[in-house]
Amino acid sequence: MRCGASASVLKTVAGAVDASAVLTHREVCHEELEMEKSVRAALGSLPRKPSFRALWGGQTLYHLDDLQMDVAKALPQVRGLVCASRR
Repeated sequence: MRCGASASVLKTVAGAVDASAVLTHREVCHEELEMEKSVRAALGSLPRKPSFRALWGGQTLYHLDDLQMDVAKALPQVRGLVCASRR
């Protein structure tokens, strides 16, 4: 178990084990996407530069390809509304 900023912790662990890849669940919320960017940047500074793959489906009942609609077009864009309501 590690505590700290995700980018820093994952960089340390990936470097310690000489990782060739880091896998994660694909996220959709703005804050989580920003965290993915920071993790990608941190991993890019390692000598081996492990690949970063975000996979869909770890937290859902259905895969996007199994839905009979285009999710990006069918659902409203609410990015930032949750964060704004916290203030």
